[in-house]
Amino acid sequence: MIVFLICLVSFEIFQLVNTRHRNDSKIVGGKYVADIRQMPWLVNIQMEDVGHICGGSVLSPIFVVSACHCLVNEVSSDKDKPSVAVPVEELTFVAGTLQSVDPEKNDDPHKQTRKADYLLIHPKCRDENRIQVFDYALAVLHKPFLFNDYVKSINILSMQNHTFEEKLGEIVKNPKSSCYVAGWGEVRRGPIGEEDEGIMSKKLKMMEMNLISDDKCREMFAHNNEKFETFDFKKHHQLCAIGSNRWGSDCQGDSGGPLVCEGYQIALVSYGFQCGTSSPGTYADLGPFVEWFNESVLSYVYGRKASTAPAARNPHSASYGYVLINLLLTIVAVS
Repeated sequence: MIVFLICLVSFEIFQLVNTRHRNDSKIVGGKYVADIRQMPWLVNIQMEDVGHICGGSVLSPIFVVSACHCLVNEVSSDKDKPSVAVPVEELTFVAGTLQSVDPEKNDDPHKQTRKADYLLIHPKCRDENRIQVFDYALAVLHKPFLFNDYVKSINILSMQNHTFEEKLGEIVKNPKSSCYVAGWGEVRRGPIGEEDEGIMSKKLKMMEMNLISDDKCREMFAHNNEKFETFDFKKHHQLCAIGSNRWGSDCQGDSGGPLVCEGYQIALVSYGFQCGTSSPGTYADLGPFVEWFNESVLSYVYGRKASTAPAARNPHSASYGYVLINLLLTIVAVS
């Protein structure tokens, strides 16, 4: 328990120190991101023989947060049957670059490529009649990212669940909250479906977003799925947002990437029904993730298979000593 508390305290200190050293004023609106240093926490998740599949964000040198549906073979629709993680060896996590190409062909001198030791899938991740719920996943890297101007961790409102929820409420209620999404997803407009897949962007793009009310989201989504007429977004910890110009949004391939408001990641890209139209996107707020994260770290530190989630483990899985050392190195790296 002492080791676990040291880990949590170290992680909290890291978040506070890194916040003081970050200048979010560099982030500007626009279609393409000019410099990865504007968003050094973005991660391009690649799958063997497929290429780019999803986005993610750097939580610490060894943790990458993404969407559940990005890192499982299929999201379970059975509440008694957990979603099973993809084989961890098939995934590669790339940070520090605007480009979305085969890591071996990416000549960006600032890119960092990592493999994962371990994947954790939120135990409540489900597909409820085409509605993703508890869409959270965590990758634990085999080798930590080296932090510099091109690779840094993202700011999260708080790693304490109650504080996170309070601050999230303030942002959601403020109509002037400045938000954006970014990723390497499909570049097209129209309905989402396997039969009309678009082309993934080869360079990181971003879109400014406006949060909208749950009532407005229900109204706009109901024609796609009648269940939305009574769907409780707040109960499922979901937010809705729409492109600031009404004709831009995230799309397939952007899933798992962060929704950033006022310089903090408040949610991650989860699902939607249209790309590049006036239809909103839906985002899983990180409240449940923050609560679950602590339990996952506890299980991981003690070298046990997480009792709260299925996992894919690499033969070289790290011991709790490895985790502790890397969390402490995080403090040194940003101090």
